[in-house]
Amino acid sequence: MYGREWVAAGWPHPHPANIAVLELIPLVIAAAIWGASWEGRSVEFLSDNAAVVCSGNSLLPKHPHLASLIRELATLAVIHRFRFRVVHIPGVLNILPDMLSRGRIREFRVAFPQALGEPTPIPGGLLERLVREPRGTR
Repeated sequence: MYGREWVAAGWPHPHPANIAVLELIPLVIAAAIWGASWEGRSVEFLSDNAAVVCSGNSLLPKHPHLASLIRELATLAVIHRFRFRVVHIPGVLNILPDMLSRGRIREFRVAFPQALGEPTPIPGGLLERLVREPRGTR
């Protein structure tokens, strides 16, 4: 989510089993979609996943897929000239993004009526590329 804009999509098959990877992908997608509008800004990504917070702030995750996603996020930050950090939010407070991640769009619209009527589209092929494990990690 960014302002009134939001993104929601189902996971392509197959998709990673690692929950931290699944939780980090939306941050990369957000940076790909809205990064140009963040030029010169400091962006805080909120996550209820401790591994995502640690990976996003250290920029040195040991897990190859997380490392690949962090490189992608850092590259987008350089291209669009924004700074970022990842901040932990307790899961019980992560209500609206949780609704979107679980496909509960009707509930999301009721809870956040200011949201735009349609999700922001994900650039073609981006989600499929991000869910693929980096080469040489199997």
